[in-house]
Formats: sequence, C-alpha cells, structure tokens
Amino acid sequence: MTKLILDDIKLFIEIARTGSFKRAALALEIPPATLSRRISELETRIRLQLLNRSTRSVQLTDSGRAYLEQCGPLVDAMLGAHAEISRAASTPSGTLRLTCTPDFAAFYLPPVIKRYTTDHPDVCVELSLGSHIEDLNSQHFDLAIRMGPLPASQLIGRQIATLTPIICASATYLKTAPAIHTPEDLQHHACIRINAAQTSKVWRLSHAVLGTRNVATDTHYSRLIAGSPYMSLALTLEDLGVALLDPRVSEPYLATGRLRRLLPDWSPAGVAVNVLTPSRLSPQRVRVFVDYLQESLV
Repeated sequence: MTKLILDDIKLFIEIARTGSFKRAALALEIPPATLSRRISELETRIRLQLLNRSTRSVQLTDSGRAYLEQCGPLVDAMLGAHAEISRAASTPSGTLRLTCTPDFAAFYLPPVIKRYTTDHPDVCVELSLGSHIEDLNSQHFDLAIRMGPLPASQLIGRQIATLTPIICASATYLKTAPAIHTPEDLQHHACIRINAAQTSKVWRLSHAVLGTRNVATDTHYSRLIAGSPYMSLALTLEDLGVALLDPRVSEPYLATGRLRRLLPDWSPAGVAVNVLTPSRLSPQRVRVFVDYLQESLV
C-alpha cells in the first residue's frame, strides 16, 4: 500500500508541475486514462480532492497546493537519494577502507592503488595495516585481505589468487654451504621458517615427474623464524640461510645475482590470497578494486 501511494504521489507532482494530464502522461510514458485513474484512486485514499479538472486545464485545489508543497520536496529528495545510490552502485566513488598486513601492502598494493586511483578519481583509499581480522562492520572497513587459511567468521571470504614461492638463498651463503641438488639436501641447511606453526616445520615440495617430498625444516641447522615475508627476504639477503620467497619480490635480487634460485623444478605449496567483505552486496568501489588486485596477482 505504501509503495502504491508513493508512486501515485510522484504522478500527482508531475501533473501539478506540468499543469496537464496529457503532458504528464507523455513525460511519465503512461496512458492518460491510466494516469487519471491513479490520481482518482489517490484522492479517494487520502480523502481529499487535489485537482480541479476541466476539458482545457487542470488546477490545483487548496488541498492540492498544500499537498504539493509538503510532498514535492520529500519526493525530490527521495529520487535524488535513489539516483545518488544508483550512481555509487555503478561507478566507484567514496572512500575505500581497506585492511591488510603490512608486508602484503608493501609488496603488492602500491601499483594496484596507483592504477585504481588513476582510473577512478572519485575514490579515496584508506589503509589500515595489521594482522588481526577486525570486525569489518564495527570498524567501518569495506575490505580485508588475508593470506592462508581463514578462521570461521561471519565475513564473506573469497580466494582470488594463489602465490607460489620459490626456494632462494644468497650467493654469499651458497659459497660456503653444502651443495643443494635434491630436496633432501635442504635438511643440512639453515632453513628460514616464516613462523612457528606446525605447518612451517615442513616444506612440501612438488615435482612434475618425481611427485612430492616433505622436507623437515626444524633441524638443528635451522635457528631462525622470520615472522613475516619481509623478514624472510631480509634475513636471506643477510646470508643467513635458505627461504621460501615470492618470485616477484625476489626478482630484483635474482636479476643482480645477489640471490640464487634453488631446485627450480620443485614447487613449494602455494599460499592463498583471500578477500573478506562484511556483505555479498559490496559497493562498486570494492568490486572494482578486488578485480584490479586479482589481475595484478595472476
């Protein structure tokens, strides 16, 4: 019932502003007879005569004039709000509030943010860096980016990429370290683990022909737990051992020869990149940013 009244009020306002059923019907793209019937139903519903009709003109009654003065601005505001929300749903705008870990932000986000803000000048990007998955609703975040398995939550999670690291060590470290020809050789080296979790104590390496090998990395040779991808890279560059590093992050050091890739035919397990949102109905600014991010990680 309320929706019908609102629709009929919009019809009444169009007639009042054009001064003609015919012109209003053309503007609204409905038959004049339908328009006349809907206005009569509105007048019956509110128990007031809004228009004086004649064969040549339409005039507002005193009640119709008061009704227009009160309803007109409200309907205009409602239609304006609808248009603005519809525009935001189809065009990125507003502030994108994003949370992710410091390492991921430093390694991957700058080129994505540059392209995104260049293409969409009506969007501002606000970053919050940390490893804790906040309550996105209460903290007013649009999006969280997290690596690896996700804990159970009410958030909407989606995997957008898998990052597969490579095995690296510095050229200086390798000068005095035992040769590495097979995955088993790694057990005689200082393997730099990313964290203290049980899964980090074993590197699972896969070969297209030879299958899978599980390499223990918690031997007495391995004394370092980096705690973050950035520190894994930094410790490797300090000649302290062998680590699993992202190929794009490592590329400049591989190009200069400061780092060397080891066992190139063996692939470590990939790490999932997930995006989390508080709702499946995300604003366009979020959906477009996720598309840009996914493209950059492929």
